Amino acid sequence: MRIGARGCVLFLIAMLAGTLAVGPVSAAAVDDPSPAVAAKPLTKTSSAEAPVKKQNRSAAKAKPKVAPANPDLKPTGAANVYLFRGFMGVFSLGMDELNEKLKAKGVKTKLLGHTGWASVVNEIVAESARNPKGQYPIVLVGHSLGANAALVLARELGEKGISVNLVLTIDPTVSQPVTPTVRRYLNIYQANNGLGVALNPSGLPPSRLLNYNTWEHKNLTKPDVTHFTLDKNNDVQQQMYDAIMKALKR
Repeated sequence: MRIGARGCVLFLIAMLAGTLAVGPVSAAAVDDPSPAVAAKPLTKTSSAEAPVKKQNRSAAKAKPKVAPANPDLKPTGAANVYLFRGFMGVFSLGMDELNEKLKAKGVKTKLLGHTGWASVVNEIVAESARNPKGQYPIVLVGHSLGANAALVLARELGEKGISVNLVLTIDPTVSQPVTPTVRRYLNIYQANNGLGVALNPSGLPPSRLLNYNTWEHKNLTKPDVTHFTLDKNNDVQQQMYDAIMKALKR
């Protein structure tokens, strides 16, 4: 009996020594040798990460939402750039050319005769009401009498509390109105041709109103550059295009 008991004790000691030598990892493997034991920690980690991913998706969905000031109002069909031709639309084909260039870049435009400015006031007012302040950029462009129309439209919008990003006039035949609700005026004109005139700043700083006299630039003093062709000149076209895209932040 003593030998049997002693053998049992030695056997238990050997087993205990073996367990300590292998360590806790081997002990775990002995308890449950199936691969599911190793997979359990990964499953727990995945379930812990799931709420984080869900939160990130929710945050990502929330970012692009820029609600208009009044989403209940219907779309107005308003443009971002309004271009006005001169008398009878005969000598302002540069406006048509510029219109096509802007449309090719995805800019919303409307091309009108110089008498059409009053017809777009309501749609601009309505579009402005649909968008948060600063979310609806407006640019007004015109040649000759169309330039005069752009000046009048800007004043009309200003009286209704709507600011205009840029008024771009090509050889206007009047020097006013100029309103502080316009962020910037660019007037490209040909002095002493009997028609085009400089704009009266009316207290606006040079940073907000620039009179660009073509006679001061050699590339625009050629005989074929006149009041009737100024808006079609390639250099003027590029200058107009660049100014508009900058005002639209494109």
